[in-house]
This record gives sequence, C-alpha cells and structure tokens, in this order.
Amino acid sequence: MVSDYGGQDHDKAGEIATQLLKRVKDRVKPGVKLIDIAAWVEEETTAMGGQPAFPCSVAVNDYAAHYAPLFGDESVIPANSMVKVDLGVHINGYICDCATTLNFNDKLAYLERASTDALKAAVDSIRAGATISEIGRNVHESIRKYNANPIFNLSGHTMSPYTVHAGLSILNHDNPSTAMLEEGMVVALEPFTTNGKGYVSDHGNPGIYAISEVRNVRNPVGRKILTRMFGERKTLPFAERWLHSIEGSRLALSSAIRELVSAGILDSYPPLRENSGGMVSQHECTVLVEKNGCHFIGGYEV
Repeated sequence: MVSDYGGQDHDKAGEIATQLLKRVKDRVKPGVKLIDIAAWVEEETTAMGGQPAFPCSVAVNDYAAHYAPLFGDESVIPANSMVKVDLGVHINGYICDCATTLNFNDKLAYLERASTDALKAAVDSIRAGATISEIGRNVHESIRKYNANPIFNLSGHTMSPYTVHAGLSILNHDNPSTAMLEEGMVVALEPFTTNGKGYVSDHGNPGIYAISEVRNVRNPVGRKILTRMFGERKTLPFAERWLHSIEGSRLALSSAIRELVSAGILDSYPPLRENSGGMVSQHECTVLVEKNGCHFIGGYEV
C-alpha cells in the first residue's frame, strides 16, 4: 500500500502535539473556563507552526469526547474532576491526534493508570500484520486488571491526509475482527477507560462540524460558511465558535448551520457522554505502523 506517513510534516505535527500535551497541564485547573483551555490550545498550535486538525475537546468527568465548547460557554473545570484534553495538529494535512487526562480526584487515580497502561498495551501490539482482535484483546486485558471497562463504542482509527478517520477502527475490547494493520498506515491509538458500563451516546448541542460535501446552497450565511471552512480546512472538522467571526447574528448562524446539516452538507458531532454516568479517562498517541513495530509520531508518551 501507499504510505499515509508525511515524513517531516508528520513528525513536526507530532512534535507540536506532544509539547502541547505537556504544556496544557499547567492550564487545566479547577475554576478555569473550558473555552479558555480550548482557545489556548488552538492558538498555540498555530503559534508553534501547525494548524488545528480539529477543535480542541475539553471533556469533564462522564463526558468522554467531542466536548468543544460552544461560543459563549461559561463552563469551568469543577473541583475533584477528571478532565480529558483531546487535540489534533496538522501540517499540510498530515495529522497527529492525541489526548491526555488531568485528574483532580485521588479516588479516580486507578482509572488514569488504567488508560495509560491500556495505551502502552496498544502501542506494544502494533506491527504490520497485527489483527484488530489481537490489539483489542491486549488492551481489554490491560483494562480488566483495574476492574474497569473500556468504552466499547469508541475506538482508535487510521488516518490519511486531511482525513481524521480514514476507515479502519482500532477496537479497544475483545472482538473477532480479522482485519490487519499494514505497513505505512498511520494510526491513532486511544483507549478510554471508565468505571461505568462502557457505552457513550450523544448528549448536548454539537460544537464540532465537518463538511461532507460541497455544493451550492441558497442561504447566504451557509455559502459563507462553506467558502471559508472548505478554503481553510477542506474536510477537516471545525468548531461552532469559529463561525461567529463569519456571521455576527447568532440567529442567522444557527439557522444556516441547521440547513446545512439537514441537507447533508455538514456532519455534526455532539459531545459524547458515558450512558451510566461513569467517569472516563483517556490517553492517546499517533503512530506509524512498521514491519516489526511502530514509529512514534506524537502524543502521549508511554
């Protein structure tokens, strides 16, 4: 197969992402606004020479992912909370997808250890020819040691230029899949651990959108959204709050977004919350699949 690895561009994106994960720990504190953390990550990504591959997610407690704060969101990090910061960096479309957990509750320390150990189990499983069932079994067994569950309906994934989810899902649990990794694949490994039952569903208003197709629309605000976002990002996801620089009227903007989603032009990604209210921890890195192992591109280092 043709490799999805972008060489220096990919490694630079990974270097930026790795440094941001380390630096964001000083920003995430109880009482800090979620929107300020997300904005800082995105601004620093650009300042360091990359571009956001997707909006930064700051997911608290039983929220697992896709919590990109909406425009005007006043939510803050609560005391005794578990916070997942999920960020992506791209250079010329070559993406590093990564995440870390900041835990402010000693009683949940085991969940944090469970997700770091699970990530190590995933990384240690990666090589050309490894099956999805083998990887999932190793990750699941690692998580079981902590009397915790994986999130069964969230997974890692392959990536290709300008595409965050390129088709192959890297499951974090026992499964029968015979699909195999191939040399040259770029893979985001992201085991989630929870003390809940291990399933998430949409909860709340979406803060993330992506263009699924470009076609003519009658709504003038919709046309501006598509022109700006596709011109800047192609099909990479973008944040609802970024769109307020395009249109100052919240009513006109929300109406245009609804029309674009209804027409199948935009895909929407609401926050994902653990169904049973379980706390969630996540750690993630991006690797290149090699013949006998993997090359670390960037993210959380195990």
